[in-house]
Amino acid sequence: MRSNGIYHRYHRKYVTTTNSSYRLPHSDNLIKRDFNSFGIDEVWCADITYIPTDEGWLYLASVIDLKSRYLIGYSFDANMTTDLISDALLKAIKESNQKYGAIFHSDQGGTVLFS
Repeated sequence: MRSNGIYHRYHRKYVTTTNSSYRLPHSDNLIKRDFNSFGIDEVWCADITYIPTDEGWLYLASVIDLKSRYLIGYSFDANMTTDLISDALLKAIKESNQKYGAIFHSDQGGTVLFS
């Protein structure tokens, strides 16, 4: 693209996405980067993506099934709040065949078991 004089329109601004210095409690990492030993609906993973728009940042929380890699729940919001990921998780629960004992994994190795 550069050799043809074509450039992207926007320069991505750096956004700090993780605060690693917090002292809140977190759960053990039950997945331990072993992504292939779980079945469908046994492990769900969540993440938040930042999308720049003309009106500011748009936040997308997503929940995927680790085995199938299918998107099973999502939520958009103009603000990053706890409701953002809660809404995505609730949508995933409503739309899936989730089993008891499944693992919900998010950043920082935090893991919550469904009960």
